[in-house]
Amino acid sequence: MKIYKLRFDGTNYKNLYPCEDKDADFYRMFDGTSYIETWEKLDLTYLDEEEGLKEGNYTYLFMPIVDKAALNILQALIGEDAELLPMMRGNEEVYGINVLTLLDALDYEKSECVKFSDGKIMAIRRYAFIENEVQGRHIFKLSDESHGAPFVSEYFKKIVEENGLTGFKFELVWDD
Repeated sequence: MKIYKLRFDGTNYKNLYPCEDKDADFYRMFDGTSYIETWEKLDLTYLDEEEGLKEGNYTYLFMPIVDKAALNILQALIGEDAELLPMMRGNEEVYGINVLTLLDALDYEKSECVKFSDGKIMAIRRYAFIENEVQGRHIFKLSDESHGAPFVSEYFKKIVEENGLTGFKFELVWDD
């Protein structure tokens, strides 16, 4: 079993940004909390200096964002582990994937963690997972890194690649 941290290929693809300024608290609020009931559609734009880059099916701002083509392919894998928050990219509706599933799946004995003096995790240098906690999960976050990028399964990666979806970048963090 392999687990990947879901990243964005910002070297080759354009990144989206909110049209209106958002404060730092806005970017930190996506920690497994549901916002579907109060969400207001967000307008997104590309930065001008990324003009030479291509548009992809995927981008990352404060959460994964996918277009309709990617959503149609990935929706079954996302399931109830995330909610889809509508956003606009020009005239096109895109969707933020707000990952709701937080797992206590980090194997502390086999992982390499840097901790604050109070014992809380500051950073994880090497990941090891409790296999039965991540088995069958295709997208999730760790309770210890609820504000970080989500993790995805090997199957999620395979589906993205087989369908030629663009903008995705996968960082292998664990191979049992």
